[in-house]
Amino acid sequence: MVARQGCGPPDIIERLRRNTCQTVAMAAVRGVVTRWLDDAFPGWVEFALTDVEGMVHIFHEKAPVLTLELLLASDPYPRELWVVCEVLSQGVTEARLRLWDGIESVDGRDELTLPIQSVRDDDWTARQT
Repeated sequence: MVARQGCGPPDIIERLRRNTCQTVAMAAVRGVVTRWLDDAFPGWVEFALTDVEGMVHIFHEKAPVLTLELLLASDPYPRELWVVCEVLSQGVTEARLRLWDGIESVDGRDELTLPIQSVRDDDWTARQT
C-alpha cells in the first residue's frame, strides 16, 4: 500500500472488514527476490524483507509459493516481488503481518512488523504479478 497524496495511509483492516465475504484481512508485502537458490522442482529462491528496525529477514522458498509469476534461474536478480500476507494489526507507520502459505524465514519467523509503505491491500495481485 502506498500512501496517497493528501491523506494518511488507508486503514487496511477497516477497509477489508467492510467486505463481508472476507474473514481475514489479507494484503501484500513488498520484498526482494535476491537470487535463485536451487533447480530442484519447482525451483527455490531467496527472498528478503526488511522490517521497521532495518533488519533484513531471509526466506528460502519455492518460487510458486511466493508468486504465480514464472521465476527462472536465468532471470536477472535481485528483483522486487509482492507476497501475500495476513494483516494482524496496523498502525500509522507500521503493520504486523503473517506471511501466507506457512512461509517462514530461515530463522523460523512467520510474523514481522514492516513499514506501512511496504504493504498494499490488493493482495491477489501479488500472486499474479
